[in-house]
Amino acid sequence: MSELPESVLECVRKSIEEHPSNNAQAAACAEQRIKKLKIFDDIVDDLFHDYVQKLVYDQRHKLNGELRAEARARGQHPEQKVRVGESPTVRSSYADLYLFRVGGKTLGEIKGEELEALADREHRTAEGYLGRAALLRSLMPLVKPDKTVEECVKGKKLQELFEEANLA
Repeated sequence: MSELPESVLECVRKSIEEHPSNNAQAAACAEQRIKKLKIFDDIVDDLFHDYVQKLVYDQRHKLNGELRAEARARGQHPEQKVRVGESPTVRSSYADLYLFRVGGKTLGEIKGEELEALADREHRTAEGYLGRAALLRSLMPLVKPDKTVEECVKGKKLQELFEEANLA
């Protein structure tokens, strides 16, 4: 029974109106009204059927859980039909990530033994770019818009700026 008949709901509504501040009295009143309905026996049969189905589902769920726990305890845990994150649909959604280029290779082809060296190289490259950016920013106030660095900055000053940017 997915929904109760309107006549049952009407009995409940009337009981609530009669007893607006006392749930116990409203419930007792609704129960008496519902018992007087001509469809009461059918309602009871449907509710009983629904309840028994729920009991069967609950017990089956409990039993399955116990069986899985026992199997795990014995080390005989059955393989899942589809592991989380390993279905073809999910795998295809991540495919582009493995094509990401790092150190002249695609990420998916890099072996574990190569990771540290590649990480170090990428880090040095990043530091170099950051150093170059710092050098360029330090030159901005020294070089006029229509002039070149060579025209505006003497060699000694340029050497100092290289050292400050960790490029020397």
